[in-house]
Amino acid sequence: MSDITIHSRAEKEKDKEQKVPELEGFPNQVQVLFGGLSEAIRERIFPTSKVVEKTDRFGAREKSLEAMVVTFDVEGREAFMEKCLNNLFDEGRFKKQLEAVAPEDLEKEINRMLEVLWGNRGKGQDMELFNSKYYKDFFEGREAITSKIKEKKETIKKLEASIAVTIRQKRLTETKRAERGAEEEELVSLLSELKSYDDIFDNSELSRLTFNDVSSRQRREQEWTTAVAITGEYFSPDEFGTLLTERLSSTFNYEFLVVKNLKNKILGEFVSEGTVLRSKNIVHSVDEAVKNWYDKHHGDEAIKTGDEAKAGERQAKIIDYLVSLMDAYKRGKQRSETDQQMNTTVKSMEVALNLLNK
Repeated sequence: MSDITIHSRAEKEKDKEQKVPELEGFPNQVQVLFGGLSEAIRERIFPTSKVVEKTDRFGAREKSLEAMVVTFDVEGREAFMEKCLNNLFDEGRFKKQLEAVAPEDLEKEINRMLEVLWGNRGKGQDMELFNSKYYKDFFEGREAITSKIKEKKETIKKLEASIAVTIRQKRLTETKRAERGAEEEELVSLLSELKSYDDIFDNSELSRLTFNDVSSRQRREQEWTTAVAITGEYFSPDEFGTLLTERLSSTFNYEFLVVKNLKNKILGEFVSEGTVLRSKNIVHSVDEAVKNWYDKHHGDEAIKTGDEAKAGERQAKIIDYLVSLMDAYKRGKQRSETDQQMNTTVKSMEVALNLLNK
């Protein structure tokens, strides 16, 4: 029993010693990954963070990201791009958006996605989001409803002020109260319309509290689109097309399995004829969209060429990138932002730490 007690205390003391003050308040997974780094790398990170130049929140991150990407060899750059694409597809809800398209338009929509992501290379702040029209339509539609709500509230406020003035004129006051009642009924209807509109777009009050509302999703798609654009500058059409094909195949993994399985049996269960037809259309649309995109761009060249630095230099660039992310996270915490709000920063830190752990 005493041995167990001694061991337990020793373990607690060890854990206490391994805690890093600079990481206090950071997500647990980030701390775990940091703990897996060699002592030499850990010692290089925080001294560097003290001298990082304070620049624009995203400007510093982009510069550090580009400085890191340029040092990757082909394999490292592809692995990093794969992680960026995975996060972009998840945060942008690409599968849900593509599934909402009419079957006959799916190939065209996938091709548009490829054109947007490929065309963003070298555009800097002028890059386009795949879901830009979705966001534009949502905010315009919501503004149309909220404008009516604002006008209705102002009308009710004016009526209440007028009633206060004519309170002793019974007949006139009753007429105005009736008008106010009608306006209030219309306001309730508009508020109900706004709630239904938000629910359709997954922009409910709960979504806003958990930072999964449209504005938050738009911001995260913007951040991962930036990472894909910067990394994509070093890719040829062959490399880029291959990675996007793999990502799309993974996104529609079930549909690709259905098409590959000639017996139309998945996990021991037969799939319906409708599912088979739908799956065939998706697989065909992916294949044709990528093929048409490649036929158009196969003569394009990478905008930039990598500088396959020595391992030590590459490591230094990753550390610089990680430090810029940590600084961004600390600034976010000072503004009382939650980990959900800084989802992209947290995931990017995990990616960088995994790269350093290799």
